[in-house]
Amino acid sequence: MDIRDVNSLADCAGAVEATNYERLSLWREYTQRGISWEASGQGFMVQIGSVEVNGYDMPVWVCWGPVRIDGRIIALFEPTSQVVDHRMVKKWLQAGLPQGAPICDAMNAANAVWPNGRR
Repeated sequence: MDIRDVNSLADCAGAVEATNYERLSLWREYTQRGISWEASGQGFMVQIGSVEVNGYDMPVWVCWGPVRIDGRIIALFEPTSQVVDHRMVKKWLQAGLPQGAPICDAMNAANAVWPNGRR
């Protein structure tokens, strides 16, 4: 599948929570080690729900974009709203990703890219 055609979490083999800086750091580390990295430059901003805070419904937003790392399509995501419910984010990811797809933070990105260990 062409990385530019990915528009759903269902097309991704795993997900990594990463800020823009963490994404840049992962790209730098992996490409310096000769690991292929392909990004389309596209991203998605999704309101996944809302949380009531002091009588106000506060939206919960997640920004995500697909990248192909060493042949596997991975969703890089970041909750970006003022209020974030991390349990809601995890449920949203689990509902959208293929069953059993790994979800982790940037420090453990290798677990999403190579769930069975680096080949």
